[in-house]
Amino acid sequence: LWFRVALLIVFILIISIFGFPSVMNQLEPDIKATSIRDTITPTVAFLTETLKPATSTNSVPTSTKTPVNTLTPTPLPTSSPTKVNTIATPTLDAGTTTISDKDGMVMVYVPEGTFTMGNNSGYSYERPEHDVFLDAYWIDQTEVTFEQYSKCVEQGCPNPRPELKSGEVKIYIAMENYKDFPIIQISWDAANSYCEWAGRRLPTEAEWEKAARGTDARNYPWGKGSLECYLANVPGCGRTNTEEILNFRPVGSYPLGASPFGALDMIGNASEWVADWYDDSYYAYSPSENPKGPSSGEYRLIRGGSVRQSAKTTTRTWLRPYQSFYIDQLGVQNFPSFRCASDVNP
Repeated sequence: LWFRVALLIVFILIISIFGFPSVMNQLEPDIKATSIRDTITPTVAFLTETLKPATSTNSVPTSTKTPVNTLTPTPLPTSSPTKVNTIATPTLDAGTTTISDKDGMVMVYVPEGTFTMGNNSGYSYERPEHDVFLDAYWIDQTEVTFEQYSKCVEQGCPNPRPELKSGEVKIYIAMENYKDFPIIQISWDAANSYCEWAGRRLPTEAEWEKAARGTDARNYPWGKGSLECYLANVPGCGRTNTEEILNFRPVGSYPLGASPFGALDMIGNASEWVADWYDDSYYAYSPSENPKGPSSGEYRLIRGGSVRQSAKTTTRTWLRPYQSFYIDQLGVQNFPSFRCASDVNP
């Protein structure tokens, strides 16, 4: 190795003294400059590599940068409809109650459905029995009272008894001892005006009958038994006071006589106006859904009997709409009252 290094040094000195062209001329003519260059270049490369200083084993390793993790965006999940837990609207059960803001009347709920209307064993105008479907509705739990009606009169409702003078009417409806009694001896016109004032309406005959007898065709609100004095204020129950009003009782006095929907006093105490005109053959052609009675007539219908008139849930009586008392089929004088109703979604 050292010999080759020494030879190379000598060669370089000769070139530096005599010049490269002179040396070339002394060489054999067939030796090309490229051949000498090809010989020298590997030798120089060898010497360069050989003469490199030895690498220290204690040298500090070259710092290598740690690759930085490139943040790759996480793909968003494909959007899909989110299932929302909705709160179910409470279902109204039969007999659910609500209270009118206008007059404080408690009302009971009658769900939609079919019931049997009429009585094949009754009078001709109670026949034939037929199935009727009604939408859901609310109906007053009791008859309208003296106290409730007096508030309406103060705001312009008609006199309950047209035959009385205004002063007499005020005395009549303001009897403190009877404020919870059903308003009686009232015309259909006055009853209808009150229901409109209260934001309600008179019930149809079909609505009244369903609220009274339910869906199992019962003869009385409490079942298919008979009239009993602890269930209703009806004739023969020992009250024969000469002052007519004292034969009546405060509304709701017979809770055991409630109908399947919770309506009270549907039989006895005071008879009640309904919205329909009267036609003795109407049942033969009435619609099977939400019947509203004939389109016109001379008489309006009364239902429910009273303390002076025995009745079943199918008993029908009628009177001219401007009259405030009537004589029933047995010749007994009666004084009608009323209750109101309203649609569930007016």
